[in-house]
Amino acid sequence: MRLFSLLLLVFAALARGGPSPSGSVPPARRPQEPSPPPPSPPRRLPDHYGWCLLAERYAHKWELTYDYDAVMPYRARHRGQPDL
Repeated sequence: MRLFSLLLLVFAALARGGPSPSGSVPPARRPQEPSPPPPSPPRRLPDHYGWCLLAERYAHKWELTYDYDAVMPYRARHRGQPDL
């Protein structure tokens, strides 16, 4: 009876894919590609709330813009006199 139990355990281990007699073989590894850089944070105006209040207050006379990449980012254009 003990021999039968031992054989049953051995066959069960082999059926499960138990340890191989030559030892464990590590899985093949692919070289990892470098991960892409993280996305840049969203661009924001330095004082967005103040900018909105100012633009709303003077919207009837001035068109106010902000350009992130310009040397002088704040721009204002008079609606009645565009050359001003």
